[in-house]
Amino acid sequence: MSDVRRKRRLRWACAISALSVGLGSVGVALASTPSLQECLEGSDFIANAARARDAGTRSKEFLSRMESDFVLVHAFPSEFRWFVHDADDEVFLMSEARDVYAHPFNPEQHREVFLRACMERMGTSASAPTDPAGDAKSSFVPRTGAP
Repeated sequence: MSDVRRKRRLRWACAISALSVGLGSVGVALASTPSLQECLEGSDFIANAARARDAGTRSKEFLSRMESDFVLVHAFPSEFRWFVHDADDEVFLMSEARDVYAHPFNPEQHREVFLRACMERMGTSASAPTDPAGDAKSSFVPRTGAP
């Protein structure tokens, strides 16, 4: 298998695995209010989107696939869906994925920005995440310009 084909398969595997993991989750928050678990998994998805971008997946290809996936998950009741329980969730996740391409920061910076925004949607304070030792991690916040 060519290196390009292998990278393409890896990119799609990352994106689809993030989506499919959530489809199996039944613990769902109310409409447009993600759970902490969904925010963490969503931040993984966004970091993987940045990795896919870095590996060569074009914006149009990635975002088009997301839109197709949104259509697909409409076949499932909201309580069985991962993250995109309603139109507001779709708009939020798509906006964050677009940001990955509009502002190509590194995957961990995109993860942090997403996690902060998701926690704000939860109504939770978006203080800097901490590591197990309790030390504050990066407080990267910008959505525009260079980090």
